[in-house]
Amino acid sequence: KRNGADAALVVTPYYVKPSQAGLLEHFTAIADAADLPLVLYNVPGRTGVDLSVETTVKLSHHPMIRGLKDATGDNNRVTPMRKIIGDDFRLYS
Repeated sequence: KRNGADAALVVTPYYVKPSQAGLLEHFTAIADAADLPLVLYNVPGRTGVDLSVETTVKLSHHPMIRGLKDATGDNNRVTPMRKIIGDDFRLYS
């Protein structure tokens, strides 16, 4: 933040392959401690774990979590997510 960052891109954990409940706890703990808005980064090809649409929707309600960079390559996820989450939550692909 002091170096000019506007937000933090936070990737799903790798190696440990947490459950969806674990991902919810992980990102919530980061968001609770953050002083910058967060953009979640879902890149299952690199981390071995996929952040589900349902978990993303739950996380989108946290005031510090402002978006998702989705690198799954599945563009069919965007439309249902957008309908549930709304326009204020940023989706990047």
